[in-house]
Amino acid sequence: MCVGRHNASVDVERMLASAPDELRHSTEQPDVTYTLADDVVATGVDSIAIAPAAEAPADGSFGPVYRKPGGGLAVPTGRALVRYADGDRADRHRDEIAAAGFEFEQPLSYAPQAAWVRAASGEITDTLSGLSQLEQLPAVENVEPQLLSEAARRET
Repeated sequence: MCVGRHNASVDVERMLASAPDELRHSTEQPDVTYTLADDVVATGVDSIAIAPAAEAPADGSFGPVYRKPGGGLAVPTGRALVRYADGDRADRHRDEIAAAGFEFEQPLSYAPQAAWVRAASGEITDTLSGLSQLEQLPAVENVEPQLLSEAARRET
């Protein structure tokens, strides 16, 4: 989320300009893309809501929203999952991740070859814009932004 802003409409424009127009689901699924929604923003910190971009909070607590293929919305959290080959350990690559402008946030206890990372700036749009840099790091097999969306309901 953007923080510490005063003019929400200018800041929404700035945030939208800094967010990628399209977002790939992952390195492994490059054909699945999400499109930046310029008419809505994600708001809130503890719980996320979708609001019209024109009603973005003046305190700057908003972020980008993407449209999923086939409909629906997805909200990026600012984290990305980086996965290396089986047998490798993600924590061995902390320096490479830092050199790419990211912070090593949390390794996965059940999958030590993977970890959550976040842009060192803390800005969601910086994480999204830096995904291709992560993909180019040596030994990286997959990079995937963390996206939140409504749970799909199954018909019974």
